[in-house]
Amino acid sequence: MKISKLLVPVFSIFLFTACSSDDDSSSFSPSLSVENLPTLNLSFTADGGESYVIAVKTNQSSWDVESDKGWCIVEKTGDNEFTVTALSNTFPQSPEPATITITAGDAQPVKIKVTQSGFGAELSINPSSPIEFSAKDDKSVEITVITNQAYWDAVADASWCVVTKGNDDKFTVSVQENTSKDKRKANIIVSAPNTADIAILVEQKGAETGGNGGGGGGANGSLQITLEDARKHRVLKTVSYTYSGTDIGKQLNPGDAGKGVTWDFSGIDLSKYNTKIKQEKEGRVENYSTSPYKNYYPDATECYVTRELNTHPDNNNELVGYYDVYDYVKGNIEYGNVQDNTLSGGGIDIWNYIPTEAKPYPQYLGVKYKIETSHLNVSGHSYDYHADTEIDGEGTIILPGGKKFTDVLRYRIIDNNGQEQYNYISKQAGVVLTFVKYANIITFTTE
Repeated sequence: MKISKLLVPVFSIFLFTACSSDDDSSSFSPSLSVENLPTLNLSFTADGGESYVIAVKTNQSSWDVESDKGWCIVEKTGDNEFTVTALSNTFPQSPEPATITITAGDAQPVKIKVTQSGFGAELSINPSSPIEFSAKDDKSVEITVITNQAYWDAVADASWCVVTKGNDDKFTVSVQENTSKDKRKANIIVSAPNTADIAILVEQKGAETGGNGGGGGGANGSLQITLEDARKHRVLKTVSYTYSGTDIGKQLNPGDAGKGVTWDFSGIDLSKYNTKIKQEKEGRVENYSTSPYKNYYPDATECYVTRELNTHPDNNNELVGYYDVYDYVKGNIEYGNVQDNTLSGGGIDIWNYIPTEAKPYPQYLGVKYKIETSHLNVSGHSYDYHADTEIDGEGTIILPGGKKFTDVLRYRIIDNNGQEQYNYISKQAGVVLTFVKYANIITFTTE
């Protein structure tokens, strides 16, 4: 019986208001990637009993995939995925490794190495899970190799990742200090004659990613926002106002960057702007395991329900948002009538948040990360979104109307269309103000 392995994204703090049509893909550089396959290595046992389903992400109009060896079979099984299988190997020797090549327009091709064990040949390691080190970690991790072959080897593809072989069936993994604040990755390839290679992912945190302790200090004594803080606005009762108008982007100033800043929006007269939308909402945590639409979001671990309070109580709108363990939104379900679970026009939305860099928690002044997303709704409309995020400010915010929040971080976001957005996140209440500069929109919470 074949074992199917689904390789899809497992990775937002915010559902950004800006997006681009799939027709706009020519406005940024050609891109091509495969999801959740960090080592770009696949391995098969001699009986070929596994199959891999690999998701493809590209902004090109079409893509293709091929294998250079007959024993390694690739087949497109969807608009954005393909399946890899292997013929059974009845010989004691491993076949020559195969290379799978994925191409898409002008994007850089992606190559995946595929190996298969010989009949009767064995190779395994313990432990086999990915290894993570801190920036200054001076400890080593010991790996045991189990094989019936005459010899084996283990090699890292980065000089900072040090592999030391012992005199028996073990090797240790250690790392040099990471003085950069950026997280880095390496792969260790364990090999033996006539066996499929085993790839181990090694990750090392950056010098300034994260910190210990409670709600107060992050790097250099600055304010830190935890994952729990960032989620608070989802479950609090809120009244928010969204204003839009052609002059907002010109007249509103997001304020200064830096530490100890006060962002004072209290003197802004929003009554003159074209559109004003009031939203009263309350949120709650939903049991993900009993959610009727959980199968649409297999990577989700959290489920939040947001109910509008300003509509008729018998016909309240609800939005059910699905999030993964990293707080990246996987999608949402919109109900137009809660009483009979009638889907509204929004229906079922599926988001793929694929961060170029893992989002660090806790977050604090100076943290940077990238996000790439793809979006598909029930009607088949899709688009991609790319953004660079930097936490560029720490301080106090005074909202229109005078409400004040201390312990606030400002997130500056620049997307692939050049649109500039600022999110102000309070430790007490999560997101309290969002300002989309060129779209001329401001949203803030009053309670």
